[in-house]
Amino acid sequence: MSEWYEGLTGEELSGKHVRVVTRDGALLEGRLDGRGQLVLTKAGESLWLFDRSDGGWRSRSFAQSVSLVWDERDWEQISLDDVRPGDSLVVSGALYEVATVGDGDASRRFLVAGGDAVVIADMVSCALRRKQQVPEEPGYYRDNDGELWKMRLYYGMPVWQPMLVTIGEVCHMNSEDEMYRLLPLIPVHFEDGPAKTSDNSNAKEGK
Repeated sequence: MSEWYEGLTGEELSGKHVRVVTRDGALLEGRLDGRGQLVLTKAGESLWLFDRSDGGWRSRSFAQSVSLVWDERDWEQISLDDVRPGDSLVVSGALYEVATVGDGDASRRFLVAGGDAVVIADMVSCALRRKQQVPEEPGYYRDNDGELWKMRLYYGMPVWQPMLVTIGEVCHMNSEDEMYRLLPLIPVHFEDGPAKTSDNSNAKEGK
């Protein structure tokens, strides 16, 4: 079975952050460069993770599995002090979306989405924010699952309403923070019939 990294170019490989489980059960986290080296997150040391073979990358024998955690093309690192709902945390080589941010300093706690798990600051390798942001202009948008949404301003605050609601179902309005998991949100225009997706997204790109 082919692996996700086999057909990548060196440029595509560079900047990807991965989780490696070795054959003796050790866990390694780090950033890949374009030559197949892994720069370890904690130690800052480098080791050869991949060899080039038959035009593709092959992991070296010590690696049992290599999982992609995040890509610098899609995410930017932020301070833990700046984390807000919709951002993500890397903990033990896995990515967790933040649902709620608690108070405090060194003991600051984060409730992650999709469960009751609580993460404290000392557990976090890094905090991340998507470079692509939720659109600010009112209008209609299609999410990453193809669903249609209407965004309007309510007392100056953006409110997102799903356009397809089952009869009898309570219509849930999403906040801007809740829409991060549905990125990218592509503008949709209703001109002369069916909805048309814009070729030029108005979604803001992070700097």
